[in-house]
Amino acid sequence: MNSMGTIDPSSLPAIYSRRKTRKCSSCKCLKPMDQFLPITINKKTVIPKTCQSCRLRRNSYYWSKINSICVMR
Repeated sequence: MNSMGTIDPSSLPAIYSRRKTRKCSSCKCLKPMDQFLPITINKKTVIPKTCQSCRLRRNSYYWSKINSICVMR
C-alpha cells in the first residue's frame, strides 16, 4: 500500500497474475485475481474469498442498515 491507501499491483505476489482466476464464494463467478485484493484481519494479510464487487455491495448494505438504525434513534 502506498500513502494514499491504494495497493500498487506491481507490489503484489505472483499469485495475482491476470491469467489466474478464482471463484467468488458469493456470486459464484470466475474473476481474475486482481479482483481479490488482500485485506488485513487481526494483523494478518489474507486473500478474501469474495470479489471486490460483492464486498462493496455487502458493505454498502451493512452501512445503510447501520445508518438507518442511527437515524431512527
